Amino acid sequence: MIGIDTNILVRYFTNDDSVQTKKSAKIMESAAYKSDGLWISHIVLIETVWVLESRYKVRRQNLINILNLLFSVRHFILEDREAGMMALQDFVDSPKVNFADCLIGRSNALNGCDYTLSFDKAAIRDLPYFKQI
Repeated sequence: MIGIDTNILVRYFTNDDSVQTKKSAKIMESAAYKSDGLWISHIVLIETVWVLESRYKVRRQNLINILNLLFSVRHFILEDREAGMMALQDFVDSPKVNFADCLIGRSNALNGCDYTLSFDKAAIRDLPYFKQI
């Protein structure tokens, strides 16, 4: 298995640097033919969404589509796929909450936390596993 960094995903989805995009596409597409796949950590997922949203102004629906793709392709091995998929559904259902908070909260809940303490008003209001400190 090979781990990938955020910039591989960003280049692949933005196509903003022809040389790096070509290399990223080759890595992403060749993983389909290898048995061990590409490892994508929670940090890489969160950072990718943040970069695409803040730097490239990718709209929320397009972010959802990108995340759906990453969760649906079998050769992408995601850290705690279950938490990620639940977080993605929360992201879809809670338009004022960012993906990072959704993933943090779901990951915490699936690892035995009763709730996640936060100052984030949107997360506290919209996600049942967040509580105000």
